[in-house]
Parts: sequence; structure tokens; C-alpha cells
Amino acid sequence: MVKLIAFNSGVRTQVIRETGGLTRLKPGREATVEPVPDLDDATIEHFRSVGVSFRDPASIPAVSRRGHRKEARTDKKAAAEKAAADKADAVKAAEDAVLAAMARVENVGDDMVAKAAAEDELKAAEAALAGLKG
Repeated sequence: MVKLIAFNSGVRTQVIRETGGLTRLKPGREATVEPVPDLDDATIEHFRSVGVSFRDPASIPAVSRRGHRKEARTDKKAAAEKAAADKADAVKAAEDAVLAAMARVENVGDDMVAKAAAEDELKAAEAALAGLKG
């Protein structure tokens, strides 16, 4: 058996058979129902024709007492974990860039212009790494 939220946008009270009896759904109201038997396409079409719609309760966001939507804790936790993983990836990439720049400085040889360019690249990579860690 499936619990659903029924909303009556029609002009007359509708009755829905459910476990333990009947639910009278007045116009403009909604109620949580557990229809018996489970709704088939013909029954859903009948209710739709008289203005009753059904929704899954899980599709409705939680609302606080003040009327604000509550964000699920799992969403916040997942976002925090993703941000931490993204930062760790960025730090790893910056560390790799520093190591590559150090290797270029050591392998440049006697060319002073190339050595100066490699040292500038190393300083820029170290500054980027310090910005991510700090």
C-alpha cells in the first residue's frame, strides 16, 4: 500500500476509499491517504476529472515552523564533502605544478633568460599553492 497526498481542487467533496474506512476530501483541502485498492489508471483519471490530484509525500520539501523550507542535512553534508574534495584536488594540482616548475628550473641549463622565466613560473606556482592552503 502506498501513501499519497491527495488535493481536491474541485468544487465538491470527494470520497476516497482507504485502509480503515473512507476519507472525505473537501474542496481546497489536502490529506494524506492510503488508497485501497491501489490506484489504477482508470481510477486516477476519474479523480483527475473531478479535480483531485495525487502526489508522493517524498516529493514535498520539509517546511519549518516559520514556513521556510528546510534543506536536507544530507544535501548540506554532501555539498561540504564535495567542496572539501574539490579543494584537495586543487591543492594537489598546485603541488604538481610547483614540482614541475622546480624540475624546469633545474633542467634549464646555462640559458639565463630561460632560467629567469622558469623561476618566475616557479614563484607563480608557489603563490597559487600558498593561496589555496592559506
